[in-house]
Amino acid sequence: MSLKSTLFDLFAIGEPIHRRTLSRYSDSDSLSRALGQLVREGRLVRTGRGQFMRPDSHYVPKSAKVLIDVLEQRILQSSQNVFLRKDFRDLGNDPAVGVALRKLVLCGKIVRIGKGLYARASIDPKTGVPMPQVALEKLAVEALCRLGKNVVEPALMPSEPGAASRSVDHNRIIFIENIVSLRIGYGGVFVPIERFTKASTNNGRD
Repeated sequence: MSLKSTLFDLFAIGEPIHRRTLSRYSDSDSLSRALGQLVREGRLVRTGRGQFMRPDSHYVPKSAKVLIDVLEQRILQSSQNVFLRKDFRDLGNDPAVGVALRKLVLCGKIVRIGKGLYARASIDPKTGVPMPQVALEKLAVEALCRLGKNVVEPALMPSEPGAASRSVDHNRIIFIENIVSLRIGYGGVFVPIERFTKASTNNGRD
């Protein structure tokens, strides 16, 4: 068993452990690396200097609560529809921002639409499930542009209420000039994205 797995198994939910009590398992440098990896993966959170614990859906460190409030306010006040993880680097380190984003996802304030991509959410009154406030196709175009991809032909972008909760029109494709492996979507529905070629201009128009 790896040191990281060994350490993680020592933590019970809601019970913090100080790193000095873990020193018998490895040297200081290896211990720091393993604990750091667990924090980056979101499997542990820092609750104080040298102190860690396994989070549950209800626990949020005091410092993280402040970050969550600030991050949420920035999202609410922004004119953007898509948010990248790097948008919040000035608010805290990457692990702390990751914890705050995951908490906002759990609260239904935002949804994750791709790796490192988030969008504002509203609770669907019929299902009680958080849904993007803006249609997935529009979010995909904005996300690609923010990632530096040149969108040649955007997909259909319905804007009427409830449009974001409906299935993507797979007859309309977002064409971009360069290849991207990123999948953009939500709830198992992904927006079709293809590389632009000359043949693409006649796609579906014959």
